[in-house]
Amino acid sequence: MSDEKPTLNEIAKMYMEEAKDYRDLYTILRQFESECKKEAPHIRGQTSDKRYIKKDEHSAAYSYVLEHNGTPLEALEYASEVFNQDEDWVGDVKNSPTLFSRDVVKEHDNHPIQKKMARKKIFERTSLTSAKTPMQQLGRLSVFRTIFEELEDLRESNKEHTKRITKLEAQQVLHEEEIHRLHIKEPPLTTEEKVLLLKDAGCSDTMCAEVLGISERTVRRHKGVLRPVKYPTEKADKIS
Repeated sequence: MSDEKPTLNEIAKMYMEEAKDYRDLYTILRQFESECKKEAPHIRGQTSDKRYIKKDEHSAAYSYVLEHNGTPLEALEYASEVFNQDEDWVGDVKNSPTLFSRDVVKEHDNHPIQKKMARKKIFERTSLTSAKTPMQQLGRLSVFRTIFEELEDLRESNKEHTKRITKLEAQQVLHEEEIHRLHIKEPPLTTEEKVLLLKDAGCSDTMCAEVLGISERTVRRHKGVLRPVKYPTEKADKIS
């Protein structure tokens, strides 16, 4: 009796013969996929000497690209180290067919970075789930991850520029008031007056503290002391 494993066509034929009608098609296809995963080393007549990546190895490499923005080869080398593979493993599996592209993507749906990438529409799911080899999928993921990283850097840079502009505008407000006081020969602004002036200009407590070199707690204290109390009309009439 021969120990030769069935080919892909033989497995397909075996399952399709069991289908009574098209209503069984989905079930048959799922069974077929499961059988293919078990028989991966023998698909299309390949011998068992051919090496294929396992799901947990594939998943580890995918996670590495997401978390470290690494290259596909770096990711596979990381997986090789984690699973104690020999030095030839990366070269053997990187371009071998994989049946786990869809499963690995789905497994990472709750990963914070993948969720952010999907939310910002930098993540093209179909191109990843349809990848035929680990190298192909990891290469595509690496491109999406690099774009995401660059956009995040741009956003952070934009925040910093906006903050600097706001700070310069706040300083300009103070300088203009100080110049005005010099012209009319009034004493310089006190810290309390500076706080009130910046708050009236729309600055946050944090920005006031940064511009003046004081704590936010001090800003809130000065703001509370100097903010004019607005009485209702009747009370205002009585006071006047």
